[in-house]
Amino acid sequence: MAFLHGMALADCSLPVPALDAGVWHSRWEEFNAQGRKLLREEGTLHTQGLSLGSDCGAMHWTGRISQVNGLRAYRGVSSTDMPLQTSSKIKQQQARLVVLREVSEAWSLGASLGYRRIQRHIAGVGLVEGYPERFDDWQAAAGLRYALADWNGLKVSAEAWLGAGPRGTMLLRLPHADPATLGLGPSRMAQLGLQIGGKLAGGLTDRWGWQLRLDQVAERFAAGAGQAIFRNGILIGGAAQPETHQSALSLLGILRWDF
Repeated sequence: MAFLHGMALADCSLPVPALDAGVWHSRWEEFNAQGRKLLREEGTLHTQGLSLGSDCGAMHWTGRISQVNGLRAYRGVSSTDMPLQTSSKIKQQQARLVVLREVSEAWSLGASLGYRRIQRHIAGVGLVEGYPERFDDWQAAAGLRYALADWNGLKVSAEAWLGAGPRGTMLLRLPHADPATLGLGPSRMAQLGLQIGGKLAGGLTDRWGWQLRLDQVAERFAAGAGQAIFRNGILIGGAAQPETHQSALSLLGILRWDF
């Protein structure tokens, strides 16, 4: 409660809208219970986002919705333990709320809450049929931001976040099987970010601001519990989402309108 103390009486600025676009270098790896790597996916994805931000006294709020799309190269093994190379189509939607509170001229403490949906369609190859998956999860994080002194009119900041999430779910649609909802294990994440920004000069462009943002994110999801798989209501086997590591290096360009 101390984090929010005094916010209710503070005057808040008008929400500032911002558009962003950029690229992710994404990696996804899965491991069995013995630590053996089952598969690795890697590729460059494209992202777009829309955000609103507002200052309320010493507090700064930002809400952002975003989408990520693209293909990753898939290298793994089939259910018969044969080498398999194909691709996966990725579509991710995310909503995240971030709150920062200034504790000094340079330092701010932060908290965030995010919801994410990842749709992943593994393409078939040869006699191996492809299938779609859909992951849904929540994550909360605590962070620290350091704002460097202005450099030739530019604002530079660096931040670090640590977070975790409860068990999520995965909707699995295997070929020739009934859809099944699998439980995911709890997640952990770490993020480092660097941001630089300034104002566009001249006439009406004085109200426009720009930013470049570089982030490195690493996540781990524990293995989920096993789930029975049915075909037309008849038990045919079982499935579980293994331990999963996901990482991304992203570069975003941001355009902001200041009222």
